[in-house]
Amino acid sequence: MALQPASLSRRRFLQTASAAGLLAALPLRAAQPAPAAPDAPASARRARNVIFLVADGMSAGAFTLADLYRRHLCGRRCHWAARLETGGLHNGLMDTASASSLVTDSAAASSAWGGGHRVANGSINLAADGTAIEPLLVKARRAGKAIGLVTSARLTHATPAGFLANVDSRASEDVIAVQFLERGLDVGLGGGLKHFSPKRRVDHRDITKEFSAAGHSIVLDRAALLAAPPGDERLLGLFADDHLPYRLDHRADPALSATVPTLSEMTTAALARLSARPAGFVLQVEGGRVDHAAHNNDAAALMLEMLDFDDAVAAALAFQQQNPDTLVVITADHGTADPGLIGNGHADTGLAQIASFRSSFERMAATLGTEPTLIELHEHLVAGTGLPLTIEEVAPVLAAMSGHGTATYKPDRGAAPTLAAVLESYLAIGWTSTDHTADFVGFTAIGPGAEAFPPLVRNDAVHNHLLVALGIGR
Repeated sequence: MALQPASLSRRRFLQTASAAGLLAALPLRAAQPAPAAPDAPASARRARNVIFLVADGMSAGAFTLADLYRRHLCGRRCHWAARLETGGLHNGLMDTASASSLVTDSAAASSAWGGGHRVANGSINLAADGTAIEPLLVKARRAGKAIGLVTSARLTHATPAGFLANVDSRASEDVIAVQFLERGLDVGLGGGLKHFSPKRRVDHRDITKEFSAAGHSIVLDRAALLAAPPGDERLLGLFADDHLPYRLDHRADPALSATVPTLSEMTTAALARLSARPAGFVLQVEGGRVDHAAHNNDAAALMLEMLDFDDAVAAALAFQQQNPDTLVVITADHGTADPGLIGNGHADTGLAQIASFRSSFERMAATLGTEPTLIELHEHLVAGTGLPLTIEEVAPVLAAMSGHGTATYKPDRGAAPTLAAVLESYLAIGWTSTDHTADFVGFTAIGPGAEAFPPLVRNDAVHNHLLVALGIGR
């Protein structure tokens, strides 16, 4: 985000000031006013806990595909869909715009929930003039609640950051890691080790060591996470240098399943620790790689990420059933690429083809040699997809990769949508683009305070509804 000259010194201040000093020094300001949440009646139940689940980039089409896949291949509905069928909850839509665009990015979207104000795309809880907006988890921590973040992306990525950080650019992930430490994050689980490691940080600070000194147990693989005693209330788990690998890629590499936890395992571990806090907790859980798969038009990777997210939803719903003083929210920050099952003659059988996939587009690209021949690319794609692709079908993919060397099938390199178009005849899944969309997204709330959400809620109005449900002052 471009800064006005007067904001430059404030940016440097953001990078060095403590959380308390920062938030005391900078006035709160709204880029666009959100409708205020109504005050709760005195008789209304308060939520002791909040679990806020986000599938990044999940359009209605992505949710539909996941439910269709589970129904027709697994014989049951997605946990979220099954819960919707039972009723007794709030279900509606959310308007996802940011202050700078009708089409939001994840930073602005999460800041809308986290701070209660719409901000410009790319910024985290900063108004247009550079002033800081106090995030939800800072308020929750001040109220005595435990706070946690769980994600399949980097822990310092835009969506988790929106609940706890203030930076002018979402790319300032080294700064975000420090703010997580300073602001008392109790449980943080995900990827992004490079932003905590002295070997990769510009300032060479060992943030994991500093978390350990602050009382956190540090775990770096799935076995350590599952073996960590539940009594270790403060926990930092970093399971990849970057984002966690796609769940799909575990099919080709069983070692990943042994070392990288699922989103539901991380969610369960977080809940076991945060629930020990007498005053309750606020936890954000993100299925972060749904968005990445959708950007790549990678239907198989998207499907497995959606199912991974749905299993985390199941963990949250099970907790809520045992702890009815918990408010659970399930939503998305925006849609991405709007996938959908299309009527090309294979709609009834296309989803079944996903079971043959062994690799995501990302992994196939990473293991592909430099400047492959058509024969090499054909063999590679057949092995990765398990589909009987022909040489003629693969040729356009090679042409789209031309001049890009070790292409990663990313949208900006042209090969991803080309490969997706080839696979459409097999999977019957089509895409509108490789970008974010302005679609309304689904919004479900269960538990104390759920009834206060309107059928169509603005993203920046969600924040105050959460505060009212928790009984925390604005």
